[in-house]
Amino acid sequence: MKVTKIGIPVVVVMLVIALVIGGCAKTSVSPTPSAETYKIGVMNSFSFAPLGLFADNSKKATDLWAEYFNKAGGVNGHPIELVYYDDRGDAAAAVTGFTKLTKEDKVVAIIGPMTSRPCEALEPYLTGNGPLVVSCTPAAAIKGGGYLYTSMASNEEGAAIVADILNGWGLKKIGLATDTTSSGDQSLAGMKPEADKLGQQLFVERFTPADVDFTSVLAKLKAAGIQGMMVWTTGAQSVAVVKQAQQLGMNMPIILSWGSHSYLLLKMLKDINLDKFYMLGFSGCTTQLPDNSPQRPYADWANKAFDTRYPTEKLEPTFSMLNMDVLAMLTSNMQAVGTDPAKMKEWMDTKVKGMIGLANLYTYTPTSHNRNAETNLALLLKVKSDLSDLILQPESQFAGKSRVKSTMSAWDLIIKQKIQ
Repeated sequence: MKVTKIGIPVVVVMLVIALVIGGCAKTSVSPTPSAETYKIGVMNSFSFAPLGLFADNSKKATDLWAEYFNKAGGVNGHPIELVYYDDRGDAAAAVTGFTKLTKEDKVVAIIGPMTSRPCEALEPYLTGNGPLVVSCTPAAAIKGGGYLYTSMASNEEGAAIVADILNGWGLKKIGLATDTTSSGDQSLAGMKPEADKLGQQLFVERFTPADVDFTSVLAKLKAAGIQGMMVWTTGAQSVAVVKQAQQLGMNMPIILSWGSHSYLLLKMLKDINLDKFYMLGFSGCTTQLPDNSPQRPYADWANKAFDTRYPTEKLEPTFSMLNMDVLAMLTSNMQAVGTDPAKMKEWMDTKVKGMIGLANLYTYTPTSHNRNAETNLALLLKVKSDLSDLILQPESQFAGKSRVKSTMSAWDLIIKQKIQ
């Protein structure tokens, strides 16, 4: 694989991770004892079945970042405190949680939600007022103008990428097996126009998040004569779909959506034929990134910090790294402009241009609050035969690879930590 190096300055935005590995004891400054604590809300879907698998790892990662950030001096001397709320993947519960976090807990910003419907439910409350909310879900494209952002590209973009990959393999009859959530709606909205543009026939079947038997759905796709398929759901359900597809003799390339990019899922794959099995993922898998990727140092540091604290676990590349990225973004924001929502919003719209994070690069504009509006990163991954790791495929798009339209640029932060 040919990799082109980007010759631009690398600015460390993952300050605390650098401090952890570089020796926090030498450079840390305790938060000012009398300084006001800045509370940051974290809306996770701990009890939402498809995402419950990731909840514990995500909380550990986010707490670890906050701990070391406070050891490094906090936000201009202000310690940060994380306030968690479980929205259960439910829109109404998300609105209740948003009200509690903003009115009772007085948070200055919110990380989350993790799922699309809660994220979309909050958008009407954030059109003209703060606080800043940066979700960790590939919800429908957020146009901008309000105080809601997402740290992922839209589901539409991810589904279109999969259609493009399948077309690159010469597959013209393709299938989409997706759930009936709004994420599933968005996957169809992204894949259909891309398939039409590429001259592909797209066959679609849906299932509910509660389903465990997918044979009728898969049988219809098989009967249509599809040559490759995308499975758009998350967690253990995605693995179940693949297992049942292979049991029906669907010997074809199958790609899971990026919501299933997880080390926790690997142990569930022992009965799956891995020859034509792929995952769509993010850029935070440190073993997959080339040495000249600008994300590589941060991914290395984050994984080392997490492994030191939790030696029997791996840092999850999806929600855990996304939460850490968002927390890094918010603390950098407050470090620069304070906690006024309008100033924080202006900073996001004008300063975040190619921000280097663990999971992705981030670019926002006043009219687009989805990350990577211009960088469009995605990994195509295969699973090692011993289920120990994920292997980067040539179709991947990542920072440092020439096919990526990167707009990375260096921008100043009040706190900078030099790479040693």
